[in-house]
Amino acid sequence: MSPLKKKKLFLSLIALVSLKIVMLILYILFSYRVMINLTAFLWMFGFVVAVIMLAIGILFAHDALNCGRKRKDVRLG
Repeated sequence: MSPLKKKKLFLSLIALVSLKIVMLILYILFSYRVMINLTAFLWMFGFVVAVIMLAIGILFAHDALNCGRKRKDVRLG
């Protein structure tokens, strides 16, 4: 599997887990008949987006650090 596919898989997993957490929180709020404040919902949505963007930023920073380095061939010893 290429590194790009691994990164896409990693970002997809982060997005799915974050979405699942938000849906779980909303389910708990609805199941206990708690009034959902629009501001609280927007804060939750913003937090999920911030986590996803942080993960993307870390991956891009890692790529920027390693883009100029030549890889050593470990097979040759």
